Amino acid sequence: MQITQPSAGRVLGEIAVTVRHQPDTPLTCPSCGSAGSRYDSRPRRWRHLNTMQWKTFLTADVPRVACPKCGVKQVRIAWAEDQSRFTELFEAFAIQMLKAVRSTVQAFFWGSRRGQASIRNP
Repeated sequence: MQITQPSAGRVLGEIAVTVRHQPDTPLTCPSCGSAGSRYDSRPRRWRHLNTMQWKTFLTADVPRVACPKCGVKQVRIAWAEDQSRFTELFEAFAIQMLKAVRSTVQAFFWGSRRGQASIRNP
C-alpha cells in the first residue's frame, strides 16, 4: 500500500488521505491464506482520528482476490476491521471517550464545546 498526498476534502474542515495498493503486490486470500489473482477492487472510506481540528478520512480502492478455494474475497487491510467504517485508532479513541464521560449527551456536549472553542480561539 502507498499513501498519496493528503488533500483538503470537498467539505471545509475535512482532509482526505488516499491509500493505493501497489499493482505488483501478490495477493492472498484472507480466509485460507492461498495465493490468488486480483479480481477487482472496491472503493472504501474510513473515518480516522482528527488532524488538528480537521476530520480525517482514509480512502482506498481495496482489492479483491480470486481464491481458487474460497472464491472472491476482499483482502484484509491493516487499519480497520472487515465491514467497519472507522479505523481501529478512531474506534479506540471513541471507546476511551465514552468511558470517560457519563453519557453520550455529555460526550456530544464536550465535543461541541471543544469544537466551538477551537473556532473562536485559533
